Amino acid sequence: MAASNLAKSVQIYELGEYDIMQKDPAPEEARDDQSKYHALREGYAKSGMRRSVNAVMLANHKGFPHVLLLKKKPIPNQTKAYCKLPDGQLEPGESEEAGINRIMNRWFSRVPEPREWPVVDIVSQWWRPKFDNLQFPYCPIHCTKPVELTTSFLVKVPAKRELFVPSNYEIIAVPLWMIFDDANEYGPQISALPLLLGRFNIAMDAPDAAAE
Repeated sequence: MAASNLAKSVQIYELGEYDIMQKDPAPEEARDDQSKYHALREGYAKSGMRRSVNAVMLANHKGFPHVLLLKKKPIPNQTKAYCKLPDGQLEPGESEEAGINRIMNRWFSRVPEPREWPVVDIVSQWWRPKFDNLQFPYCPIHCTKPVELTTSFLVKVPAKRELFVPSNYEIIAVPLWMIFDDANEYGPQISALPLLLGRFNIAMDAPDAAAE
């Protein structure tokens, strides 16, 4: 993708270069609003604003950038399938870079095999002013005590990397054109990615010497 020389560059690799394998399932997440907001209120009362992070991972497929999403496998009669970015909460005092590496290893590495996940840059920040489902890509002027800040990072996935995915999830590659402005299907944070990633120079050349 052509871009200005001022744009920050990220190298992405062919989707077929990654070995995707399964590992033990991840803990089930609360999906109903009552459980989510109860946990958020408890955490806020104890530690203040929740700091969360998620990772934007890209791969080249058929000559076009695709975003790699986690798709939750449905539990019969309990949950529906849904897609999300790899995410998690930061621990008290933990830096964002340390947190995103810990969370990426939690999702995609075998314990105890921590690996480095190069962070390219911040893609966006989303603020939750109240204990509800609304998040904004800015902190509203009337909000003096937001309850959650979620930071999205563009993470470079090295070539030839093995991705160990919890067995209750799968990785899907979705072209950027498909998610553009489709908040009904993917939610506002994911559907905004094609616009937000426009400031990066996405290079889709052959793997470099840093490949694993």
